Amino acid sequence: MLSGGSFGTSLGKSWLFNQEGGAANADQYMMVIENYIRSFLVSGGILFGTGLLTVTLTYFVYLFHGIRNTND
Repeated sequence: MLSGGSFGTSLGKSWLFNQEGGAANADQYMMVIENYIRSFLVSGGILFGTGLLTVTLTYFVYLFHGIRNTND
């Protein structure tokens, strides 16, 4: 998530290099870069949320499992 801007800019430059003649409209180039950055931010947010949920659920499983074993 934190380096999504640099990754998006790098992919945008790669996209520009692959265009015919290595040139494109400035508005189109900015739109491509913004979309690449946005996709990295969204995927990073999803991965962060998934990891946070996994850690939270794992903590509660160990917490409840430990309580259940001490009561037996």
